Amino acid sequence: MNENKLSKYLDISGSFIISLNREQIITYINKSGANILGYEVNEIIGKDYFNLCVSENEREKIRERFIKLFEKPFLKPNNFESNVVTSSGKKRTINWTNTALRDEEGNIIEIVSSGNDITWRICALEKLAESKKKYKSLIEATDTGFCILDKNGYFLEANKKILNILGKKYFQDLQNRQIYEFIAEKHRDFLKENIKFGLEENKVRHCEADFLNNDKKIIPVHVSANRFEDRHQTKIILLCQDITERRKSEEAARQQEIQLMQADKMASLGILVSGVAHEINNPNNFVMLNIPLLEGMWQHIRPILDEYLEEKGDFFIGKRLMYSTVKDSVPGLLTGIYEGSKRIQTIVKELKDYSRKQNENYFEKVNINEVVKTAVILTESLIKRSTSDFKFDLGKDLPFIKGNFQKLEQVIINLLENSCQAITNKKQKIQVTTYCDRKAEKVVCNITDEGIGMDEETLKKILEPFFTTKRTEGGTGLGLAVSSKIIADHGGKLSFKSEPNEGTRVEISVPVYEIEEI
Repeated sequence: MNENKLSKYLDISGSFIISLNREQIITYINKSGANILGYEVNEIIGKDYFNLCVSENEREKIRERFIKLFEKPFLKPNNFESNVVTSSGKKRTINWTNTALRDEEGNIIEIVSSGNDITWRICALEKLAESKKKYKSLIEATDTGFCILDKNGYFLEANKKILNILGKKYFQDLQNRQIYEFIAEKHRDFLKENIKFGLEENKVRHCEADFLNNDKKIIPVHVSANRFEDRHQTKIILLCQDITERRKSEEAARQQEIQLMQADKMASLGILVSGVAHEINNPNNFVMLNIPLLEGMWQHIRPILDEYLEEKGDFFIGKRLMYSTVKDSVPGLLTGIYEGSKRIQTIVKELKDYSRKQNENYFEKVNINEVVKTAVILTESLIKRSTSDFKFDLGKDLPFIKGNFQKLEQVIINLLENSCQAITNKKQKIQVTTYCDRKAEKVVCNITDEGIGMDEETLKKILEPFFTTKRTEGGTGLGLAVSSKIIADHGGKLSFKSEPNEGTRVEISVPVYEIEEI
């Protein structure tokens, strides 16, 4: 093939072909190469390649590499990548293959380089790397947990939020592990079904599940699962949002609604009690006023009846009762009626006081024993149903405390109710004790029961709002939290001592106040 024909073949080639001699002078370049550089062929031939086509900051490094090709002959084509500068000053990246051109004696006289413009590929790789960096930054910056799983649920990728939720520091802690290991057992199958549906139907699935961290603490999470294909492999994307605060807000809203309903009930109870109290007190007052009259009448009539008994013999009072049998019982019967009537009067009064709205910031001098007695009256029915062994041991001459009688009463009622609920049989004892700790200058009330008791973990949580062991029985978990706050508002402390199956002792301690300070 003659030189002219070969030159035409090289010109129509898509490759950049150039030849340099030992002095780095361009001795040949094809049209493709000239077009890439933005010159005509005759503008390039005879020019120093490195001065014309290589940027100043790369020039000497590439020139040295070129010179070494002459100093150390190579037997096979040599490949490398380098940048060239076009006539407009733009950079292009070329993937070169170098071949030596030798004379008859085998000496290298020129280096012929054939190259392909891979600028587009380099740009694409740079954009891909930048895109991956942005993607990773975005995934790491989001407050949403993000992970990629294989179709069997094994972790392939995970961001920091997922690691935080699961209590892990490094992704290596999740490698070769399934996500189902970190799901609470009650939700494990549920999450599997949702992910399976997402795989089969190729639709986003939303659900909520309890995750478990390193300490086995439950973290409620909203999960969105979706399927995608990556290089012919089916994978799952999970977006996981920690909804602990949302759950707390929902529970707080629910409990607030319950409290509002309770407040409404208490208001209704106040109205009801006021009306009922009036209806009960009127006939009850009639009984209380007339019992002393009946007692006086009996004292005057008994001597006459006794005289009649002695002269005429025994006789019936009513249809079945003989006078001799009942004559000594009548005073006791009248006294019992009077005491029962007084009890009705006391209960009605306490109900009116309990249902009456009192200023929460109202503090007065309070005798803790009176608070306990009132609370016991209001819970007496429950106490009697729960235990046959209820004991009082109220200290004498206790100093006053400064407090809100109704709020303190609320606390003791709550604690008595808890003790009654902890009792498993009527032989178990409940005892209320009050005394003054003179050294600490505190009035103390202890409520002790022999019920089921509590373990250490429960004791740590009982004062947390919304924590309850009686959720299925309607418990709100607010009773002890509210009670603790009430006692704290009085400058006091509510403390607990308990062992499983050994019962519980609750201690209320409130500072003593001098009367002048009230």
